[in-house]
Amino acid sequence: MLSKLSALSYFSVGVALFSPPSIAIELLQGTSCHGDQCFTYKSEIDTQQFLSTPKWSDLSKPSPLSLSQVAIKANEYAAKTFSTVPQPPKIVRIDLRRHVFSAFGESGPDLSDNWYYVVSFGLPFKMMSDVPSEVAILMDGTVVKPIKQKQKL
Repeated sequence: MLSKLSALSYFSVGVALFSPPSIAIELLQGTSCHGDQCFTYKSEIDTQQFLSTPKWSDLSKPSPLSLSQVAIKANEYAAKTFSTVPQPPKIVRIDLRRHVFSAFGESGPDLSDNWYYVVSFGLPFKMMSDVPSEVAILMDGTVVKPIKQKQKL
């Protein structure tokens, strides 16, 4: 027979072992090629971090992060990421996206009010296979850097 302390210890360990794994949410994915050199990239974030970002449910009101704030964050990212070029690339597009897919099914958390931006940069042709041309920016201003993966043709 287990003592109360042993039973509590067992229960704690059991809960830790059987707690659901954290699921990464994919915010963006892309492929970039230059000649025969290609790579894929993607930006992922932990579900809990994504859920903790400001929600935007009343679309008649301004978003939690304005376009000018997004542009500032994106330009800061570009200045660091593209530091080897004389001038960082310019922003060519900003997309506002809502995460509508849930890997949790109907019983999982509602992600429909969690929005984010995807910023695209105009890269010089010679850089197109070296670095991803997009970055995700959350409504709290967090920049989610893309992870580069080499791909064979």
